[in-house]
Amino acid sequence: MKKLLHKDILGKNPRKHEVTVEETSDLKDSKISKRKTCKYFIRDHYSSSDTEELKEWIAEKQKVSCKKDCHVLRLSNTHTGEEKVVCKVLGDFYVVSGNTAYEVVYMNEIRLSVAEEGE
Repeated sequence: MKKLLHKDILGKNPRKHEVTVEETSDLKDSKISKRKTCKYFIRDHYSSSDTEELKEWIAEKQKVSCKKDCHVLRLSNTHTGEEKVVCKVLGDFYVVSGNTAYEVVYMNEIRLSVAEEGE
């Protein structure tokens, strides 16, 4: 069974816009479940009618922006016999729409859970 969850969250600050896409699936006749989560946040934006100014803003932001990171974790629960592997990728990218450039930060996660056969 697959479930797809989409959240589009607007907080009090319109610059802090979050989009979450989550997919959960339990494989039939198996003790393996998989969950993918993708989160995107608009961290900052800059508007200008001059294209060169937009390019300069992006170049300045890229100098201090977060580097792409990948983390892999393995978690074991000895009481339940469940094993989990979590892979997270963190980074940022830039989108230009019209006269506005946006800095978007993302977190993509894949979580695999494996239960023992006796359960």
